[in-house]
Amino acid sequence: MSRSNQVQLFKQTLLQKYIKIIINMTLIRFRYLLTLLLILSPLHLFAQSAVSNVRAIQEGRNVVLLYDLSKDTEIRQVKIDIDGHSRVLPMSSLSGDVGKKVSRGADRRIVYNVLEDYKDGLRSDNVYFVVVDNYHEYVDLGLSVKWATCNVGAETPEDYGDYFAWGEAKPKSTYDWNTYKWCQGSKTTMTKYCTKSIYGTYGTVDNKTQLDLSDDAAHVNWGGSWRMPTHDELRELIENCSWTWTTQNGVKGYKVTSKTNGNSIFLPAAGYRFGSSLYNAGSYGYYWSSSLSTDDPSDAGYVRFSSSIVDWGSSRRYCGPSVRPVCP
Repeated sequence: MSRSNQVQLFKQTLLQKYIKIIINMTLIRFRYLLTLLLILSPLHLFAQSAVSNVRAIQEGRNVVLLYDLSKDTEIRQVKIDIDGHSRVLPMSSLSGDVGKKVSRGADRRIVYNVLEDYKDGLRSDNVYFVVVDNYHEYVDLGLSVKWATCNVGAETPEDYGDYFAWGEAKPKSTYDWNTYKWCQGSKTTMTKYCTKSIYGTYGTVDNKTQLDLSDDAAHVNWGGSWRMPTHDELRELIENCSWTWTTQNGVKGYKVTSKTNGNSIFLPAAGYRFGSSLYNAGSYGYYWSSSLSTDDPSDAGYVRFSSSIVDWGSSRRYCGPSVRPVCP
C-alpha cells in the first residue's frame, strides 16, 4: 500500500472513530456529556469560614465535592454559580456531609447528582461551587447561652452589621409602620404577635410573646441553633457582666466581660434605623430581644446603651436596631 493510501486510511479511521464517539454520546447522551464537561471545564471551588481545601472528583454520573472542616459545624448548603448567575443547589440533588451538623476532619464528602439538577449537563466553562457552612465564632461567658462575637450582617466584632425590624429577617431601606411586615400600616393593626385586641387587626389576638424561628433574624440568616436572645438572656448579660465603654479598632462601644470567667464580647454602638436614616451611630447601641413587650404589643424589648448608661427598654417593632445572636 502506498504511503498516500496509508495516510488516507488513517484519516478515515480517525473519522470513523470520531463519528462513533458522537453516535455513542447521542445514544447514551447525558453520561458522556457530563464526563466531557467535567474533563474540559474547570471547576473553581471556594470555601467559607471553617471549610477549606475543596476538591472535585467524578464518580460515575456524579460530582463529588471533598472538603476539610476545621471545626464541628453545620454545612447548610452548596451554591453554584454559572456564568455569573448564582443559585442554591436543591437538597434533593445532594447527599453526604451537607444539610446537617458535620464533625471536623479531612475529606468531608458531598455527592452532587448533576443530571438530576441539569438534565443536559453543565454547559459552561465558568462553573463555581461554594460550600456554605454555618460556622460563626461565639464566646462562652459562663451564662445560660453562648454569645456570638459579631452582629448579624457583620464580618468582625466592630462592624455594625445589618438592622432589622422586630420579627423581620431582612434589612430594608425604610423602617416605619407602612413597611412593617406584621401590621397593616399602624400600631393598632397588628396581624401577628398580639396580646391585646385593641392592637390587633379586627381584634386579632394570638398571644404570641416570643418570635417564631421563621421570624427570627439571627436564625434565618445564620441557621443552625442560632437565634435572638430572649428578655431574660439579655437581662442576664446586663446583670452578670461588667460593661466598659471603650474604643476597639476605632469603633466605640462596650466591652462586656463575664463576672464568672473573665471572657468578653464587644458590642459596637451601632445606632438604629428609623425611617430611611441611621441615628446615633457611634454614641448609642440598641440590641433586640426576641420578646414582645408585656405592656404594649406594638413594642418589643431591647438593650440600649450609651457611654453613661446600660439598661433595658422597649421600642416600636418597626424600628431597626441591631441583632446579636446566641446559641446553646
